[in-house]
Amino acid sequence: MTIKSTDSIERLRKLGFSGSYHADDVIFLLQKMNLKSTTNEEKEKLIQSGKKHYSQMICDEQAPSKHHLALYKQALEQGAERFARETTELANHLIALINEPIVLVSLVRAGVPLGVCLKHAI
Repeated sequence: MTIKSTDSIERLRKLGFSGSYHADDVIFLLQKMNLKSTTNEEKEKLIQSGKKHYSQMICDEQAPSKHHLALYKQALEQGAERFARETTELANHLIALINEPIVLVSLVRAGVPLGVCLKHAI
């Protein structure tokens, strides 16, 4: 899909939302839902029985512990240079390969942060 005008981008923005990301970085084209929290045990039962798909339920999540935050910070420090280098290499490859405006499309969970970084690198 090639977006050829700012008018097209504005129409997409009206359809979607950006969540906690800056509106210029991402447009989520998802249907917002209000879901009641499900326990992990109930969620597993409903998935195993085929009554619900995992995407139809949400569980409460606890804030990360100090230990998990320390592990995250350590991983971030150890991997930041490699992440920046490989993101830049990918951006340069896409720019060389595609001779028109680039539209990044991502799966909503893990792909979004990388997509935003890649957008900035492009």
